[in-house]
Amino acid sequence: AIDLGTEDRVLAVLPFFHIYGMTVLLNLALRQRATLVTMPKFDLVEFLTNIQTHRCSYLFIAPPIAVALAKHPI
Repeated sequence: AIDLGTEDRVLAVLPFFHIYGMTVLLNLALRQRATLVTMPKFDLVEFLTNIQTHRCSYLFIAPPIAVALAKHPI
């Protein structure tokens, strides 16, 4: 089980019209009263900046985002 709480911040980059984005991000995060930080589209630098700026504690990503993170030279 995912133990989200009111102190957690979830970075939402997945589209809400897709079942993964709707179920995990909208339904779960909002049901647990976690803060939802949204991005209109995926941009790797903005993604990493948002994690740091908003101190995101949970990320739900798709495989292409995992590949982009693995290939990024940080």
